[in-house]
Amino acid sequence: IIVAYSGDGGQIISEVFTEITHSNLVSAGFGSVIFALFFGSLATYGTSKVDVINRVFVLGLLATFIGLVGIGVPIVKGSNLLDYSDWSAVYPAGISIGILSFGAQNVVPTLLRYLDN
Repeated sequence: IIVAYSGDGGQIISEVFTEITHSNLVSAGFGSVIFALFFGSLATYGTSKVDVINRVFVLGLLATFIGLVGIGVPIVKGSNLLDYSDWSAVYPAGISIGILSFGAQNVVPTLLRYLDN
């Protein structure tokens, strides 16, 4: 999971630098190094400061989610959810995402031990 985050984070950093500077100054590989150094350096601050940073990120995530749901709710039609479903389009890719989502269940017990329950 860390490799996926670093790889995609590096790609995003590369694209942002390309948009800002209009040149391919930062490659995706170098962007991954920047991404890993930035978020890896946050871990050196200790659990209390990382907890505060994590809370800020979660609040941003929550605000974004509420905003997207608020924008999308008026557009969604309930009949479209059942009448036009095609589960075969989800089958191959959805299974791998579902399996990866269970990786968080390995992290929670480790965090509980680390934080003394």
